[in-house]
Amino acid sequence: MSAQHPVSARRFLECVETALEPPARALDRVGIIHVAWTDANRDAGPAALQPLEAAVIARHMRDGDVLGRLGEREYAVLTVARPATIIARAAELASALQGRPGVTATVDVAISTGGYEPARLLIARARAATPPEDDAGPSTAPIPVAR
Repeated sequence: MSAQHPVSARRFLECVETALEPPARALDRVGIIHVAWTDANRDAGPAALQPLEAAVIARHMRDGDVLGRLGEREYAVLTVARPATIIARAAELASALQGRPGVTATVDVAISTGGYEPARLLIARARAATPPEDDAGPSTAPIPVAR
């Protein structure tokens, strides 16, 4: 699957379900790196953001990763690696987005526990740190990306 073109939310869910089957290496976990843009980008519109920001995310992907578009202003990367590697990759992506003019985004991470976990739950945990626009704040600690 090409890292340059995001898959649909439905296809991304299917990919997560497949990835949650027992990994080839016992220490690997399934990770979801979630990226959401805030209201500061609303003037540009999602059509302007999609190709540019998807390309930034795609440059930080590795073979086997899957890029999914979950909503109008959100993407997620599915990856299978050791937890420390997944966290480091999320921090690298946050750093890359931080230097982009006009970009205000949040990068969040959810990592599977290694036991059974429904794909929808793992994706929901990745999204949980990014509050809805009318929410008072995040429920977990996201990696902030400021202009």
